[in-house]
Amino acid sequence: MTAVESGYAQAFLRASLSRGNVERVAEELPAAGEIVSQYAAFFFDPRITGSKKAELLQEAVGNQADALVSEFLALLARRRHLKYLPGICRQFEKLAEANLGRATVRLRIPYQPGAELQDRLREHLAALGLFSPELKNGVKFEILLDKSLLGGFVAEYGGRSLDASLRTRLNRLH
Repeated sequence: MTAVESGYAQAFLRASLSRGNVERVAEELPAAGEIVSQYAAFFFDPRITGSKKAELLQEAVGNQADALVSEFLALLARRRHLKYLPGICRQFEKLAEANLGRATVRLRIPYQPGAELQDRLREHLAALGLFSPELKNGVKFEILLDKSLLGGFVAEYGGRSLDASLRTRLNRLH
């Protein structure tokens, strides 16, 4: 992630907090990012003015989008910073989740864990400091089935990783 992406995400979070619409903005921003990705040939064409891109984005998101999202997209378009939108979306999502008391932990595991195991993992990962204990009840897992792990799991959150896989444990024995 670049400093530009981080700066925009933090500023956008502050703006959405001041308007009291963090949750709505967090839902709408990724959809706007998809529009930009879908029409990348247009949005990344240097011959097209930032104003024209902002105008098209306004039409694309329409009246359904929160005004703050529309204003933000127009700002990025005018400054020719739409290329940073995917990174801004990822960073904003993390900041918004933390602000709303939620977190998404990427969990690589060789089998589909049941609800009871997921609850135990939340407790364990909070105790190990992967995320703060206050977030524990708001943690959801993005589960990626990975048969190469043999057993155990790898949990990733906030740029940190906890490898508790059987493969890693066996490699340490060698």
